[in-house]
Amino acid sequence: MKIAITADLQMDMQASVGVVQPDGLTDRLNHRIDCLRWVAQEAVERGCPYLFVLGDIFDNRSAVDVGVLDAVCSAFAGIAGSFRRIVVLPGNHDSYLRNARITSLRALVGTCQVVTSSVRMELDGVTALLVPWQERVEDYTNEIGSAGMKSMDSAVLMTHALLESAVPGKGIPLSALEPCGKFRRVFLGDVHEPQDVTGDGRVQYVGAPMQYDYGDAGGRRGFVVYDTKKDKVEFVSNVVSPKFAVVKDRGTAEAANRSMATYVRVLGGAEFVGKPGVVVERIDPPPSMAPSRLGVTAASSPLAVIRSYVEAVANEADRERLVEAGVALFARGNGMEVSDVAGQGEETSQHRQAESRVEGGGETGRAVAPNRVRRRSEAGAPARRDSQSPDSRRPVR
Repeated sequence: MKIAITADLQMDMQASVGVVQPDGLTDRLNHRIDCLRWVAQEAVERGCPYLFVLGDIFDNRSAVDVGVLDAVCSAFAGIAGSFRRIVVLPGNHDSYLRNARITSLRALVGTCQVVTSSVRMELDGVTALLVPWQERVEDYTNEIGSAGMKSMDSAVLMTHALLESAVPGKGIPLSALEPCGKFRRVFLGDVHEPQDVTGDGRVQYVGAPMQYDYGDAGGRRGFVVYDTKKDKVEFVSNVVSPKFAVVKDRGTAEAANRSMATYVRVLGGAEFVGKPGVVVERIDPPPSMAPSRLGVTAASSPLAVIRSYVEAVANEADRERLVEAGVALFARGNGMEVSDVAGQGEETSQHRQAESRVEGGGETGRAVAPNRVRRRSEAGAPARRDSQSPDSRRPVR
């Protein structure tokens, strides 16, 4: 018997990228629905009477959009007649309050078999154990251990879990899924990139069936067909859904066109001419990549940094006022006198003039709290905060 296995459909409007269509749904939700139908069609053509979806049918665990819910229920109802059974189990995105027993997938009851606790199935002589997503490591172990399976090496496990070997620094150990011995096969949902966890194909992530955002650019997507009799796995690549690409230079630009990507993000002024219908998003380099416009160093005084920043970002008419305000804020935030900030380490005549303007108002007469500055200067020491002032509650650093 052949069975089709997919996961991580992430049904959502994806408003950040999607365009609203006349029916009120976004094109990105329609892409997901079309992908589900493609999976069903390919599975039927390969003779699969069962379709298993290993979690994260929906993307939002706390509030599923009514339009999304209706579209997904209609889509599953439309493909249900093509299979003997469609089996879905909750992933973390389907589980409200991180509890698989409180799940949005109950909306699919009647169309699909919804697994909210461990279930055993017989598939042409092969036992399959289905386990929904669990919050804790021990919950996986308990669910699998309580299934009462005597022979793991001839059984197949299907679940939604993040393994530490798949994402370093996160996840659970594989041993938590095999407390009573190794399974013949372990098929997993959660990680969107198809992965051979053990290197021999025994434990693998089936991956998401399509690309969802720029983080998926260049990734392989599709679903798995498993022959229970021959113990063979076929990966069916998705060549129909829209793809994402990130362009950094000429080479990646050419690759984006070869891949027929629909969504292309162009970084840092790279050249890219997209084909008709391609959505192009141009992104300036992040600050860490952009050349500095300030010309300051760690040794520069606060006034030099403030003035350089203001000169780089503000209109000329506003610069003096913003410098004065910046000095006053820095002084207040650091428990200093404005005169001290204005006078720290400036050697150029320009900065000495700025100091004069900040302390005395200069020709503009726009000094920041000039009376307050003078009172502090005359006192010869930082003024104590008035007990009635809101500033009195602020700790002095």
